[in-house]
Amino acid sequence: MDMVNGKKATAFPKQLPGMDPLHSLLFEHALKSMKEYASQEEKEKDPILVKDAQACKHFEESDQEELVRTAKSLSTIERWEHHDCLAILKRYTPILTKNGVKNLMNQAILDRASIIVQHQNLDQLPPSAVLEDKVLQILTILCQFVLRPPFGEIPPSEADCLQLWVSVLSVIVDKLTMHTGEKVLEASKIMRQRQTAEFNDVSDSGRKVDLLFMFEGVEISNMEFKKPSATEKDLALQTRKNIRLARCLQEAHASLGVEKPSILMADIAGFVGITYQVQPMGDILVAGEAASGMMHLPRTKGGLEAFLEGSSLALLWNYVERLEAQGRALSHAKERHEVELEKQRLARGVAAMQPSSSQPPLSKAFYDTVTLTPSRKRVKVQLMTNKQDPPSPSERYLTKFN
Repeated sequence: MDMVNGKKATAFPKQLPGMDPLHSLLFEHALKSMKEYASQEEKEKDPILVKDAQACKHFEESDQEELVRTAKSLSTIERWEHHDCLAILKRYTPILTKNGVKNLMNQAILDRASIIVQHQNLDQLPPSAVLEDKVLQILTILCQFVLRPPFGEIPPSEADCLQLWVSVLSVIVDKLTMHTGEKVLEASKIMRQRQTAEFNDVSDSGRKVDLLFMFEGVEISNMEFKKPSATEKDLALQTRKNIRLARCLQEAHASLGVEKPSILMADIAGFVGITYQVQPMGDILVAGEAASGMMHLPRTKGGLEAFLEGSSLALLWNYVERLEAQGRALSHAKERHEVELEKQRLARGVAAMQPSSSQPPLSKAFYDTVTLTPSRKRVKVQLMTNKQDPPSPSERYLTKFN
Protein backbone atom coordinates (compact mmCIF):
# COMPACT_ATOMS: atom_id res chain seq x y z
CA MET A 1 0.00 0.00 0.00
CA ASP A 2 2.89 2.33 0.71
CA MET A 3 4.28 2.04 -2.81
CA VAL A 4 2.34 2.91 -5.95
CA ASN A 5 4.18 2.59 -9.28
CA GLY A 6 7.44 2.66 -7.38
CA LYS A 7 6.64 5.94 -5.60
CA LYS A 8 5.57 6.69 -2.06
CA ALA A 9 1.79 7.00 -1.75
CA THR A 10 1.02 10.26 0.05
CA ALA A 11 -2.76 9.91 0.47
CA PHE A 12 -5.73 7.72 -0.29
CA PRO A 13 -7.80 8.91 -3.26
CA LYS A 14 -11.39 9.72 -2.31
CA GLN A 15 -12.88 8.45 -5.55
CA LEU A 16 -11.89 7.96 -9.15
CA PRO A 17 -13.50 10.30 -11.70
CA GLY A 18 -16.43 9.08 -13.81
CA MET A 19 -17.24 6.17 -11.50
CA ASP A 20 -20.77 4.74 -11.62
CA PRO A 21 -22.72 4.00 -8.38
CA LEU A 22 -21.89 0.28 -8.28
CA HIS A 23 -18.21 0.88 -8.83
CA SER A 24 -18.34 3.59 -6.16
CA LEU A 25 -19.67 1.06 -3.65
CA LEU A 26 -16.87 -1.38 -4.41
CA PHE A 27 -14.27 1.36 -4.38
CA GLU A 28 -15.47 2.60 -0.98
CA HIS A 29 -15.24 -0.93 0.37
CA ALA A 30 -11.71 -1.40 -0.97
CA LEU A 31 -10.71 2.01 0.38
CA LYS A 32 -12.14 1.19 3.81
CA SER A 33 -10.22 -2.10 3.90
CA MET A 34 -6.92 -0.49 2.92
CA LYS A 35 -7.35 2.37 5.41
CA GLU A 36 -7.95 -0.11 8.20
CA TYR A 37 -4.90 -2.11 7.11
CA ALA A 38 -2.72 1.02 6.99
CA SER A 39 -3.83 2.09 10.48
CA GLN A 40 -2.78 -1.18 12.10
CA GLU A 41 0.52 -1.69 13.86
CA GLU A 42 3.19 -3.36 11.74
CA LYS A 43 3.19 -6.56 13.80
CA GLU A 44 -0.61 -6.72 13.89
CA LYS A 45 -1.42 -6.05 10.23
CA ASP A 46 -4.17 -8.31 8.92
CA PRO A 47 -3.50 -9.52 5.34
CA ILE A 48 -7.18 -10.48 4.99
CA LEU A 49 -7.98 -6.77 4.68
CA VAL A 50 -5.70 -6.52 1.65
CA LYS A 51 -7.31 -9.59 0.09
CA ASP A 52 -10.74 -8.13 0.84
CA ALA A 53 -9.81 -4.97 -1.01
CA GLN A 54 -8.66 -7.03 -3.99
CA ALA A 55 -11.60 -9.47 -4.05
CA CYS A 56 -14.16 -6.91 -2.78
CA LYS A 57 -15.86 -9.08 -0.18
CA HIS A 58 -18.69 -6.59 -0.05
CA PHE A 59 -22.22 -7.64 -0.90
CA GLU A 60 -22.85 -9.55 2.31
CA GLU A 61 -22.41 -6.23 4.14
CA SER A 62 -24.37 -4.07 1.69
CA ASP A 63 -27.69 -2.49 2.69
CA GLN A 64 -28.87 -2.53 -0.94
CA GLU A 65 -31.12 -5.59 -0.80
CA GLU A 66 -31.93 -5.72 -4.52
CA LEU A 67 -28.24 -5.65 -5.40
CA VAL A 68 -27.53 -8.47 -2.96
CA ARG A 69 -30.39 -10.61 -4.30
CA THR A 70 -29.20 -10.15 -7.87
CA ALA A 71 -25.62 -11.07 -7.01
CA LYS A 72 -26.66 -14.18 -5.07
CA SER A 73 -29.07 -15.35 -7.78
CA LEU A 74 -26.27 -15.30 -10.35
CA SER A 75 -24.11 -17.59 -8.22
CA THR A 76 -26.77 -20.05 -7.05
CA ILE A 77 -27.30 -23.10 -9.28
CA GLU A 78 -30.78 -24.63 -9.28
CA ARG A 79 -31.12 -28.20 -7.97
CA TRP A 80 -27.43 -28.28 -7.11
CA GLU A 81 -28.24 -30.51 -4.11
CA HIS A 82 -30.25 -33.04 -6.15
CA HIS A 83 -28.90 -36.04 -8.07
CA ASP A 84 -29.96 -39.61 -8.84
CA CYS A 85 -26.96 -40.92 -6.89
CA LEU A 86 -28.67 -39.99 -3.60
CA ALA A 87 -31.49 -42.52 -4.08
CA ILE A 88 -28.89 -45.29 -4.40
CA LEU A 89 -27.02 -44.15 -1.29
CA LYS A 90 -30.10 -44.02 0.91
CA ARG A 91 -30.79 -47.72 0.31
CA TYR A 92 -27.69 -48.55 2.34
CA THR A 93 -28.50 -46.53 5.46
CA PRO A 94 -30.37 -49.42 7.21
CA ILE A 95 -27.44 -51.77 6.58
CA LEU A 96 -25.02 -49.33 8.20
CA THR A 97 -27.31 -48.67 11.16
CA LYS A 98 -27.99 -52.34 11.83
CA ASN A 99 -24.76 -54.12 10.85
CA GLY A 100 -21.98 -51.52 10.91
CA VAL A 101 -19.33 -50.24 8.50
CA LYS A 102 -17.65 -53.59 7.77
CA ASN A 103 -20.87 -55.28 6.67
CA LEU A 104 -21.85 -52.23 4.65
CA MET A 105 -18.56 -52.42 2.74
CA ASN A 106 -18.99 -56.14 2.08
CA GLN A 107 -22.53 -55.58 0.81
CA ALA A 108 -21.34 -52.81 -1.53
CA ILE A 109 -18.66 -55.14 -2.94
CA LEU A 110 -21.20 -57.94 -3.49
CA ASP A 111 -23.66 -55.59 -5.17
CA ARG A 112 -20.96 -54.31 -7.53
CA ALA A 113 -20.15 -57.88 -8.50
CA SER A 114 -23.82 -58.66 -9.16
CA ILE A 115 -24.04 -55.68 -11.53
CA ILE A 116 -21.17 -57.10 -13.58
CA VAL A 117 -22.71 -60.58 -13.63
CA GLN A 118 -26.12 -59.24 -14.59
CA HIS A 119 -24.72 -57.36 -17.60
CA GLN A 120 -21.82 -59.66 -18.53
CA ASN A 121 -23.20 -60.27 -22.04
CA LEU A 122 -23.25 -56.56 -22.89
CA ASP A 123 -20.32 -54.66 -24.40
CA GLN A 124 -20.90 -51.86 -21.91
CA LEU A 125 -23.08 -51.19 -18.90
CA PRO A 126 -26.30 -49.19 -19.37
CA PRO A 127 -26.24 -45.66 -17.85
CA SER A 128 -28.27 -46.64 -14.77
CA ALA A 129 -25.88 -49.51 -14.03
CA VAL A 130 -22.86 -47.26 -14.56
CA LEU A 131 -24.24 -44.79 -12.02
CA GLU A 132 -24.95 -47.49 -9.44
CA ASP A 133 -21.53 -49.07 -9.98
CA LYS A 134 -19.80 -45.73 -9.38
CA VAL A 135 -21.83 -45.03 -6.24
CA LEU A 136 -20.95 -48.45 -4.82
CA GLN A 137 -17.29 -47.95 -5.70
CA ILE A 138 -17.28 -44.62 -3.81
CA LEU A 139 -19.09 -46.24 -0.88
CA THR A 140 -16.43 -48.96 -0.73
CA ILE A 141 -13.62 -46.37 -0.74
CA LEU A 142 -15.24 -44.44 2.11
CA CYS A 143 -15.88 -47.57 4.19
CA GLN A 144 -12.24 -48.59 3.82
CA PHE A 145 -11.17 -45.11 4.87
CA VAL A 146 -13.41 -45.13 7.97
CA LEU A 147 -12.25 -48.61 8.99
CA ARG A 148 -8.57 -47.92 8.46
CA PRO A 149 -7.50 -44.32 7.77
CA PRO A 150 -4.03 -44.36 6.14
CA PHE A 151 -2.66 -41.76 8.58
CA GLY A 152 -3.78 -43.76 11.65
CA GLU A 153 -4.30 -41.77 14.85
CA ILE A 154 -2.10 -38.88 13.71
CA PRO A 155 -3.96 -35.70 12.69
CA PRO A 156 -4.25 -35.72 8.88
CA SER A 157 -2.17 -33.37 6.78
CA GLU A 158 -3.37 -31.36 3.82
CA ALA A 159 -2.01 -34.07 1.50
CA ASP A 160 -3.88 -36.78 3.44
CA CYS A 161 -7.16 -34.93 2.94
CA LEU A 162 -6.48 -34.25 -0.73
CA GLN A 163 -5.79 -37.94 -1.36
CA LEU A 164 -9.26 -39.01 -0.20
CA TRP A 165 -11.03 -36.30 -2.21
CA VAL A 166 -9.10 -37.27 -5.33
CA SER A 167 -9.93 -40.96 -4.79
CA VAL A 168 -13.65 -40.14 -4.77
CA LEU A 169 -13.48 -37.63 -7.62
CA SER A 170 -11.53 -40.05 -9.83
CA VAL A 171 -14.55 -42.37 -9.81
CA ILE A 172 -16.91 -39.63 -11.01
CA VAL A 173 -14.84 -37.88 -13.70
CA ASP A 174 -15.10 -38.90 -17.34
CA LYS A 175 -12.94 -36.83 -19.71
CA LEU A 176 -11.71 -34.41 -17.09
CA THR A 177 -8.14 -34.83 -15.90
CA MET A 178 -6.98 -33.96 -12.39
CA HIS A 179 -3.54 -32.57 -11.57
CA THR A 180 -2.06 -32.38 -8.07
CA GLY A 181 1.40 -31.69 -6.70
CA GLU A 182 1.27 -27.89 -6.67
CA LYS A 183 0.81 -27.54 -10.43
CA VAL A 184 1.19 -24.03 -11.84
CA LEU A 185 -2.01 -22.44 -13.13
CA GLU A 186 -0.99 -21.20 -16.57
CA ALA A 187 -3.85 -18.69 -16.64
CA SER A 188 -2.34 -16.90 -13.64
CA LYS A 189 0.89 -16.21 -15.55
CA ILE A 190 -0.90 -13.86 -17.95
CA MET A 191 -2.50 -11.88 -15.12
CA ARG A 192 0.83 -11.54 -13.34
CA GLN A 193 2.52 -10.30 -16.49
CA ARG A 194 -0.18 -7.64 -16.86
CA GLN A 195 0.77 -6.29 -13.45
CA THR A 196 4.33 -5.56 -14.56
CA ALA A 197 3.41 -2.12 -15.89
CA GLU A 198 1.88 -1.20 -12.53
CA PHE A 199 4.29 -2.81 -10.08
CA ASN A 200 8.04 -3.16 -10.28
CA ASP A 201 9.25 -6.68 -9.52
CA VAL A 202 6.36 -8.96 -10.41
CA SER A 203 6.97 -12.67 -10.93
CA ASP A 204 5.53 -14.22 -14.08
CA SER A 205 5.97 -17.77 -12.80
CA GLY A 206 2.26 -18.27 -12.09
CA ARG A 207 0.44 -19.41 -8.97
CA LYS A 208 0.59 -23.01 -7.80
CA VAL A 209 -2.70 -24.76 -7.07
CA ASP A 210 -3.62 -27.86 -5.09
CA LEU A 211 -5.99 -29.64 -7.48
CA LEU A 212 -6.42 -28.45 -11.05
CA PHE A 213 -9.13 -29.75 -13.39
CA MET A 214 -8.37 -29.74 -17.12
CA PHE A 215 -10.28 -30.81 -20.22
CA GLU A 216 -8.20 -31.68 -23.29
CA GLY A 217 -5.47 -29.29 -22.19
CA VAL A 218 -7.78 -26.42 -21.18
CA GLU A 219 -7.73 -25.32 -17.52
CA ILE A 220 -11.27 -25.49 -16.14
CA SER A 221 -11.36 -25.21 -12.35
CA ASN A 222 -9.39 -25.46 -9.14
CA MET A 223 -9.84 -26.83 -5.63
CA GLU A 224 -7.78 -25.45 -2.76
CA PHE A 225 -7.12 -27.55 0.34
CA LYS A 226 -6.29 -26.88 3.98
CA LYS A 227 -5.82 -29.38 6.79
CA PRO A 228 -8.62 -29.76 9.37
CA SER A 229 -6.70 -27.75 11.97
CA ALA A 230 -6.34 -24.69 9.72
CA THR A 231 -7.29 -21.42 11.40
CA GLU A 232 -10.20 -19.25 10.30
CA LYS A 233 -7.65 -16.71 9.08
CA ASP A 234 -5.98 -19.32 6.85
CA LEU A 235 -9.36 -20.33 5.44
CA ALA A 236 -10.31 -16.71 4.75
CA LEU A 237 -7.07 -16.12 2.86
CA GLN A 238 -7.58 -19.33 0.90
CA THR A 239 -11.06 -18.30 -0.25
CA ARG A 240 -9.89 -14.90 -1.44
CA LYS A 241 -6.91 -16.45 -3.23
CA ASN A 242 -9.21 -18.87 -5.02
CA ILE A 243 -11.54 -16.08 -6.14
CA ARG A 244 -8.59 -14.29 -7.73
CA LEU A 245 -7.51 -17.52 -9.44
CA ALA A 246 -11.05 -17.84 -10.81
CA ARG A 247 -10.61 -14.38 -12.28
CA CYS A 248 -7.50 -15.62 -14.09
CA LEU A 249 -9.43 -18.57 -15.51
CA GLN A 250 -12.19 -16.23 -16.68
CA GLU A 251 -9.69 -14.18 -18.64
CA ALA A 252 -8.24 -17.34 -20.19
CA HIS A 253 -11.69 -18.61 -21.21
CA ALA A 254 -12.71 -15.22 -22.59
CA SER A 255 -9.56 -15.21 -24.75
CA LEU A 256 -10.91 -18.37 -26.42
CA GLY A 257 -14.05 -16.54 -27.48
CA VAL A 258 -16.34 -17.63 -24.63
CA GLU A 259 -18.82 -14.88 -23.74
CA LYS A 260 -19.39 -14.15 -20.05
CA PRO A 261 -17.58 -17.25 -18.75
CA SER A 262 -18.51 -18.54 -15.29
CA ILE A 263 -16.01 -20.38 -13.14
CA LEU A 264 -16.76 -23.07 -10.56
CA MET A 265 -14.33 -23.39 -7.66
CA ALA A 266 -14.22 -25.23 -4.34
CA ASP A 267 -12.50 -24.65 -1.02
CA ILE A 268 -11.79 -27.69 1.14
CA ALA A 269 -10.90 -27.63 4.83
CA GLY A 270 -9.98 -31.16 5.84
CA PHE A 271 -12.98 -33.27 4.84
CA VAL A 272 -15.52 -30.46 4.49
CA GLY A 273 -15.88 -28.34 1.36
CA ILE A 274 -17.90 -25.57 -0.21
CA THR A 275 -18.56 -24.96 -3.91
CA TYR A 276 -19.05 -21.49 -5.33
CA GLN A 277 -19.30 -19.76 -8.66
CA VAL A 278 -17.71 -16.60 -10.05
CA GLN A 279 -20.09 -14.93 -12.50
CA PRO A 280 -20.18 -11.67 -14.49
CA MET A 281 -22.74 -9.11 -13.31
CA GLY A 282 -22.67 -6.25 -15.76
CA ASP A 283 -19.06 -5.09 -15.91
CA ILE A 284 -18.07 -6.54 -12.53
CA LEU A 285 -17.75 -10.08 -11.21
CA VAL A 286 -19.53 -11.65 -8.26
CA ALA A 287 -18.59 -14.77 -6.31
CA GLY A 288 -21.11 -16.70 -4.26
CA GLU A 289 -22.05 -20.14 -3.03
CA ALA A 290 -23.40 -22.47 -5.69
CA ALA A 291 -25.62 -24.13 -3.08
CA SER A 292 -26.66 -23.43 0.49
CA GLY A 293 -25.23 -26.70 1.78
CA MET A 294 -21.67 -27.93 2.20
CA MET A 295 -20.22 -31.27 1.16
CA HIS A 296 -18.24 -33.59 3.40
CA LEU A 297 -16.46 -36.93 3.28
CA PRO A 298 -16.88 -39.18 6.34
CA ARG A 299 -14.19 -40.18 8.85
CA THR A 300 -16.40 -42.04 11.34
CA LYS A 301 -19.50 -44.25 11.39
CA GLY A 302 -21.63 -41.26 12.34
CA GLY A 303 -20.10 -39.22 9.55
CA LEU A 304 -20.77 -42.04 7.10
CA GLU A 305 -24.41 -42.16 8.15
CA ALA A 306 -24.72 -38.40 7.61
CA PHE A 307 -23.10 -38.84 4.19
CA LEU A 308 -25.65 -41.50 3.17
CA GLU A 309 -28.58 -39.34 4.26
CA GLY A 310 -27.25 -35.97 3.09
CA SER A 311 -26.55 -34.25 -0.22
CA SER A 312 -22.73 -34.24 -0.20
CA LEU A 313 -22.35 -36.72 -3.04
CA ALA A 314 -24.90 -34.82 -5.14
CA LEU A 315 -22.92 -31.58 -4.68
CA LEU A 316 -19.71 -33.32 -5.69
CA TRP A 317 -21.30 -35.13 -8.64
CA ASN A 318 -23.02 -32.00 -9.97
CA TYR A 319 -19.74 -30.11 -9.62
CA VAL A 320 -17.93 -32.65 -11.83
CA GLU A 321 -20.76 -32.89 -14.38
CA ARG A 322 -20.87 -29.10 -14.73
CA LEU A 323 -17.09 -29.04 -15.30
CA GLU A 324 -17.41 -31.78 -17.93
CA ALA A 325 -20.03 -29.72 -19.79
CA GLN A 326 -17.93 -26.56 -19.56
CA GLY A 327 -14.91 -28.51 -20.77
CA ARG A 328 -16.68 -29.69 -23.92
CA ALA A 329 -17.81 -26.13 -24.70
CA LEU A 330 -14.34 -24.72 -24.06
CA SER A 331 -12.66 -27.38 -26.19
CA HIS A 332 -14.98 -26.48 -29.07
CA ALA A 333 -14.29 -22.75 -28.55
CA LYS A 334 -10.55 -23.42 -28.49
CA GLU A 335 -10.69 -25.25 -31.84
CA ARG A 336 -12.58 -22.36 -33.46
CA HIS A 337 -10.18 -19.87 -31.89
CA GLU A 338 -7.17 -21.72 -33.31
CA VAL A 339 -8.69 -21.52 -36.81
CA GLU A 340 -9.09 -17.76 -36.44
CA LEU A 341 -5.49 -17.42 -35.27
CA GLU A 342 -4.27 -19.32 -38.34
CA LYS A 343 -6.28 -17.01 -40.60
CA GLN A 344 -4.86 -13.93 -38.89
CA ARG A 345 -1.32 -15.31 -39.14
CA LEU A 346 -1.72 -15.89 -42.87
CA ALA A 347 -3.23 -12.43 -43.37
CA ARG A 348 -0.28 -10.81 -41.59
CA GLY A 349 2.15 -12.83 -43.68
CA VAL A 350 0.49 -11.80 -46.94
CA ALA A 351 0.44 -8.17 -45.85
CA ALA A 352 4.15 -8.31 -45.05
CA MET A 353 4.88 -9.55 -48.61
CA GLN A 354 3.25 -6.49 -50.19
CA PRO A 355 5.88 -4.19 -51.79
CA SER A 356 6.39 -0.91 -50.00
CA SER A 357 5.42 2.22 -51.92
CA SER A 358 8.07 4.36 -50.25
CA GLN A 359 11.64 4.46 -51.56
CA PRO A 360 14.35 3.23 -49.20
CA PRO A 361 16.57 6.02 -47.90
CA LEU A 362 20.00 6.60 -49.44
CA SER A 363 22.00 5.75 -46.37
CA LYS A 364 24.51 3.22 -45.20
CA ALA A 365 23.04 -0.15 -44.34
CA PHE A 366 24.57 -2.71 -42.00
CA TYR A 367 23.90 -6.44 -42.24
CA ASP A 368 24.89 -9.03 -39.64
CA THR A 369 25.03 -12.50 -41.12
CA VAL A 370 25.77 -15.83 -39.48
CA THR A 371 26.44 -18.85 -41.67
CA LEU A 372 26.65 -22.44 -40.48
CA THR A 373 28.62 -25.30 -41.94
CA PRO A 374 29.01 -28.84 -40.56
CA SER A 375 32.76 -28.58 -39.99
CA ARG A 376 33.47 -24.89 -39.48
CA LYS A 377 32.75 -22.41 -36.71
CA ARG A 378 29.98 -19.85 -36.80
CA VAL A 379 31.35 -16.55 -38.09
CA LYS A 380 29.52 -13.25 -37.93
CA VAL A 381 30.37 -11.08 -40.94
CA GLN A 382 29.33 -7.46 -40.98
CA LEU A 383 29.02 -5.84 -44.39
CA MET A 384 28.65 -2.18 -45.10
CA THR A 385 27.42 -0.85 -48.38
CA ASN A 386 26.56 2.54 -49.80
CA LYS A 387 24.24 1.08 -52.40
CA GLN A 388 20.62 1.96 -52.49
CA ASP A 389 19.60 -1.67 -53.06
CA PRO A 390 20.41 -4.39 -50.48
CA PRO A 391 23.49 -6.50 -51.28
CA SER A 392 23.05 -9.65 -53.28
CA PRO A 393 22.94 -13.05 -51.54
CA SER A 394 26.53 -13.74 -52.60
CA GLU A 395 27.63 -10.50 -50.96
CA ARG A 396 25.68 -11.15 -47.76
CA TYR A 397 26.43 -14.79 -47.08
CA LEU A 398 30.19 -14.91 -46.82
CA THR A 399 32.11 -17.51 -44.90
CA LYS A 400 35.43 -16.78 -43.32
CA PHE A 401 37.46 -19.92 -42.86
CA ASN A 402 39.97 -20.51 -40.07
